[in-house]
Amino acid sequence: SMGSASNLFRSTYVKILVGTIFVFAGITSGIYVGNALINKTSVVPHSEVTEDSAGEPYVVFGSGDLFPLETYTDISGNEGNFSTLLDGKPTVFLYLSLTCGPCLDMLKFWKLRMEERLRTDVQVFVCIKGGTRDIPPEYEGLLSDMKVIFYDDDLWRQKYHLAFWPTIIGVDESGFVKHVQSGFEKYIDFELVEYFFKDINR
Repeated sequence: SMGSASNLFRSTYVKILVGTIFVFAGITSGIYVGNALINKTSVVPHSEVTEDSAGEPYVVFGSGDLFPLETYTDISGNEGNFSTLLDGKPTVFLYLSLTCGPCLDMLKFWKLRMEERLRTDVQVFVCIKGGTRDIPPEYEGLLSDMKVIFYDDDLWRQKYHLAFWPTIIGVDESGFVKHVQSGFEKYIDFELVEYFFKDINR
């Protein structure tokens, strides 16, 4: 009958309309989630971000890779190679920028909470990007009894993508990277603590 045909048409139309709305909502949701994930990977929390580091907050080497044996300059202006610093010892490198707030926080935390817990055979170097020998007053007391070296910022930025701070790199006795910690959020990564520190449960 005409009434049944009309009702059938109406029912079919409603189903198509509802289906279209759900499809549109699904596409919109997918686009939103995709954009959220893309934006999430480009965020460097609690770090000093530079223009060319905003998209990729990690250095190009990691656990199991050989640590780069580049040159450095010591506090007196003498040049050396990282291979002589390693010298077959487990080593932690603290890469800092003297204009980076989280770097200062990390160094204070290191001195107060971590330094005395280091294994006796572990050595630590503070690596400051080159170009200045002027240590700000707020750093002087913290660095007074630490081994400080200066590295070529342009080389490490271009070759290894080290373009934000702080970055903590632990290297084992054989010169292989154990762990890289990117940024500082009031703790030191367990992978570093487990290998380079004693009394890890304290």
